[in-house]
Amino acid sequence: MCKVTKKLIQRLFRCAGYEVRKFRDKVPPAERQITLGQLASLEFGEITIEEARFLGDLVRCVSSDGPIIEIGTLFGWSTRIMALAKPVEKELITVDMFVWNPWDLSSEEHQWLTGKILADAASKLHVRQVVMDKNKFYEEYKGPAPALMFLDAGHDYEETRRDLEFAKRVHARVICGHDYNKTDWPGVVQAVDEFGGPKECVGSLWVL
Repeated sequence: MCKVTKKLIQRLFRCAGYEVRKFRDKVPPAERQITLGQLASLEFGEITIEEARFLGDLVRCVSSDGPIIEIGTLFGWSTRIMALAKPVEKELITVDMFVWNPWDLSSEEHQWLTGKILADAASKLHVRQVVMDKNKFYEEYKGPAPALMFLDAGHDYEETRRDLEFAKRVHARVICGHDYNKTDWPGVVQAVDEFGGPKECVGSLWVL
């Protein structure tokens, strides 16, 4: 393969997103590259356009004074959607331990990247990122009844039920979540159904 052809192919791959981003400077342990294949794995944490519109509508309709609480930040995609839909002054608390991600990043890298994604929302839209096990957060929470809780962390039956129990215990005004999908997440479906089932469901995003 001639050098010109090789350079052209390399340029095409870059334009297609093969070298989407490199972690530099503050990212330990060294430079890390996100490839197109890793980018495709965003489907594990991303919500669809229809789900995003539905979530935004739920947030815009919230009228109570309490905070919005998200359980399961991942990379902050849904956090940003809620931050844009809510009143600026309303606090949005997003909770995650950063122990899993589809890119196989270390916990430190995952937390750093999510912090970068949410930096604007944190500084301008009253978003607070809490790095804590959700069950410990539940034990320590002393705030007012949440205006809305968005549940998108553990997807087995026991963890989803624990999330719902907390939301009910603190009298969250709106309780919603992601991945109501019997094929992929039967535990989520079982737990949500035991609490009365969704009043409405768009894609796999549900609201009690």
